[in-house]
Amino acid sequence: MRRTVARLASRRSLLLVACAPLLAQGCGEPAADPARAPHDSSADTSTSSGGSASSGGSASGGGSAPNQPPRRVCDGSSGVRLAYQQLGGGAVGTGQSLLVQNGFRYLVVDGQCRYWAFGTQDMKSFWQETRTGTLDAAAEKELAAALAYQDWTSAEAYYPSCDGSTELLWGDSVTRTATAACPDGSEGPHEEIRAQGKAAREWIETLWASGAPVDGPVRLRAVRQPPDLQNTRPTAEWPLEVDIDSVAIDLVDDLQLNIESPGYLVKDDPGIAVLRGYRDKLLAGDFSEYEGQDLLLPMEDGNDVYIVSVRDTVPYENEDGILRPPEPGQ
Repeated sequence: MRRTVARLASRRSLLLVACAPLLAQGCGEPAADPARAPHDSSADTSTSSGGSASSGGSASGGGSAPNQPPRRVCDGSSGVRLAYQQLGGGAVGTGQSLLVQNGFRYLVVDGQCRYWAFGTQDMKSFWQETRTGTLDAAAEKELAAALAYQDWTSAEAYYPSCDGSTELLWGDSVTRTATAACPDGSEGPHEEIRAQGKAAREWIETLWASGAPVDGPVRLRAVRQPPDLQNTRPTAEWPLEVDIDSVAIDLVDDLQLNIESPGYLVKDDPGIAVLRGYRDKLLAGDFSEYEGQDLLLPMEDGNDVYIVSVRDTVPYENEDGILRPPEPGQ
C-alpha cells in the first residue's frame, strides 16, 4: 500500500486546505437531507435513562458468507468493534484543530453495544457535544447491515478529488480507507468504502439525536494571545483549578500544531461542567459580537486573553487523545 493511515491523516491535517465550508456536508460531497434517517420512518427510536437506541425497518448491506460465523458488533468484548471517522484537511480557527482531532465526524461502537456519536449535519464549526447511548439488538443488526460489516476486509483505496476527506472504517482487526488523491486517483474499492461512510454518517444523525451528552473528562487547548492583539468579544472566566497560564501555549506555537497534537486532559475537576456550559453559551451566540462571527471562546486572566477550545473525550482514545485503529499485532 502506498501510505499508512497514520501518516496520511497526519499529512493531510497539516495541509489545512480551505474546504471547511464544505465539511459540514462532507468535504467534496453534495449536502445530504438533514431530515434523512437510516431507518424506516415508522421505526421507534428512543433514548432511555441508559441511553438505549432502537430502530425498526429493513436495511441493505452485507450478509454472512456461507459457512462463515457472523461477525458481531456487540460480541461482549470491551474494545472498539466498529468505528467510522471522517478525517482530512480543513481550515479551522485558533486552537480548534483540537476539536476535530478524532474526525470531523465519528461513530464508535464497542463490544458492549455502547456508542459515541459526533458530527451531525447542523453542527456549528465543530463545537458540538459528543453523545452516547446503547444499541439494542435490532439497531445492532441494522447498523451492521447498513455498513456491510459482515463483509469488511482491509483495503486502502483512493478517489479523485483535491479537497476530499479520508473515510476511515475499522474494527475487528480490519481497516478500510478511501482517501482523496489530487489531481487524479482511482484505486481500490473506493466507491464501496465511501458508500459505507455515507451510511455511517446517516447513522450518526440518528444515534446522536437519541443519545445523551457524555460526561467525564474533556481535552482543551488554551492559546495565549499577543498583548497587541485587542480582544473586543465578551469573555469568560477560567473555571478550572489548574492555572490557565501553566497549560497555555503561544499563538505562534499553535500555528505549528496539527490535528494529532495532544490537548490538555482535564478530569475530576468541578470546572468541567462550567466549560461545557460555556460551549452551550458559545453556540447560542453569547461570545459573539454579531451573528455569523467565527465561534471563538475568549477567557481572561488578569491582563492576558486566551482563546480556549474544549472537546469531549471517548474512552478508547490513547494517552494523547487520539482515536485510531490499533497497529497490526496489538
